[in-house]
Amino acid sequence: MQVWKVAAPVAALALALTGCSSGQSTTPSASGSGGVSGSLTVWNYGALDDSSLLTPLVAGFKAKYPDVTVNLVGQPADNYYALLQAAVVSGRGPDVFSMFPGGYQKQFQEYSLDLSDKIPQADLTATNAQYYSANGSTTSQVYGVPSTAGMYMMLYNKKVLADAGVASVPTTWDELDAACAKVVAAGKTCLGYGSQDGSGGFSSYLDWSYLVGAAEPLTTWDKLIAGTEPYSSPTIVDQVTRWGTMHEKGWTNPDVLTWRNVRTSFESGDVAMVMGGSWDSSWAQKALGADVAAAPAPFSPTPNKLLVQLPDNGYSISKEAANPTAAVAFAAYVVSGEGQAIVAKAGNVPSRSGVAVTDPVNNALLTQAKDESWTVVPMFDNFIAPTVNQALTSGLNQVLAGQISAKDAMAAVDKATAGLSTSERVAYHLGGS
Repeated sequence: MQVWKVAAPVAALALALTGCSSGQSTTPSASGSGGVSGSLTVWNYGALDDSSLLTPLVAGFKAKYPDVTVNLVGQPADNYYALLQAAVVSGRGPDVFSMFPGGYQKQFQEYSLDLSDKIPQADLTATNAQYYSANGSTTSQVYGVPSTAGMYMMLYNKKVLADAGVASVPTTWDELDAACAKVVAAGKTCLGYGSQDGSGGFSSYLDWSYLVGAAEPLTTWDKLIAGTEPYSSPTIVDQVTRWGTMHEKGWTNPDVLTWRNVRTSFESGDVAMVMGGSWDSSWAQKALGADVAAAPAPFSPTPNKLLVQLPDNGYSISKEAANPTAAVAFAAYVVSGEGQAIVAKAGNVPSRSGVAVTDPVNNALLTQAKDESWTVVPMFDNFIAPTVNQALTSGLNQVLAGQISAKDAMAAVDKATAGLSTSERVAYHLGGS
C-alpha cells in the first residue's frame, strides 16, 4: 500500500499522481485587465447563498478585470449534472461551470476546454490540476482547475459531548457506541443525518470514504473501481453493517432520509456530531464558536487516523464558451496566488501549495494529521462512474434507514460496476499500482 503522509499543517495537501513540467501561458497579462472584457456566465453547484467561495472569488476577479460583467447562476445541487448536461449538449451552456474531478469531470470532458496550454504549468502543478486531466498529468489535456483541497470530516460539538460526560471525541466503533449512549441519555441526538435540499436522502459518500478507508488499502480501491474486487466482500459488508446499526441503536435521528433540520439542530446544540466537509466549518463556527471541532469519522475497529482530502471543488470552461478569453482569465485567477488567498480567507482549504489555511477548525485537523502521521486518502466518490455512485449512495441511504441489508446494497454496487462500458472504466492508480 502506498501511504501518503501529510506534508505541512498550514498548507493545502498535495496528493500528486504524476510529475510536472514547464509550459507557456496564453492567459491575459497578470497586470491590468489585459484587454479582457465582455460578459461571463458562471454556474455554481448549489444556491449562491450557500457559496462562501464563489462570490468573493468573483469580487476579486472583477477588481482585476473591471471590464468583465460576471453573471452568477446558482443551480440546484440535486440535479446539477442533469441541467449541465442538457445545457452543454445543446450548445447553450455557461462559459464557466462548477466541476469536481475524477469521474464527475470525465462525463463532461468532451464539452470542456483543454487548459493545459492556456494556464501556466507552474499554476496547474501547484494546485494539483492533474485530477482534472485526461491521464493523470498536467501535460496531457486538462479540463478544469481546482479551487480547494477539500476534506471530508466529522464536525462535533465539544460542549455537547462534555456535558454528556464524553471526555473526548470517539475514534472507533466501540468508542462511538459508548459516547452515543451518553449523548442520547442526555436528551440529544448523537449523529445527525437527513436531507438539506429536500431530495429524500443524505450525502452518504461522506461516510463511505471512511468506511472503505478503514477496511481496505488504496490498492484495493483501484480494484473496486475497476470491478476486479467485489464491494460485497465480507470486510466491506461488515463495515457497512456496523454503520447501519447506528440507526437501530438510536444513535441517529429517526428520519435519516427526510430530516431537513440537521444543520440547524447542530447549530443549536441539539445534535452532537454531523458528517460534512471543510467547507462546512465556517457556518458551524459562526453558530458554535470555539465549541466546534473536526475529526475523522470513527467508523473503524481501531482508532481512525485517515485524512480524506482531494483537490475537489473547481471550475471547467465550456468548449462553446461565448467569451473564452474571459473564461480562461477567470480559471487562471482561481489558481493564482491572489485567488487562492481569497479561497483561504473564505474559510476553505486552498488547493495551491504554500497558501496558509486560515480557518482554525480546518487548520487544527491538518495540524493533527501531520503531527500524528495520518494516512491521506482521496474522496472515493470522485473516482467512480455516475451510475455506480448512484447505486452506492442509494444503497447506503437504504442501509442506514433499515430498508435493505448491507450485503444487498453492496451487491447492487457490484452490479452497477459490472454494467460499465470499457470507456467508462478508468484506472486512477490510487495505490500507486
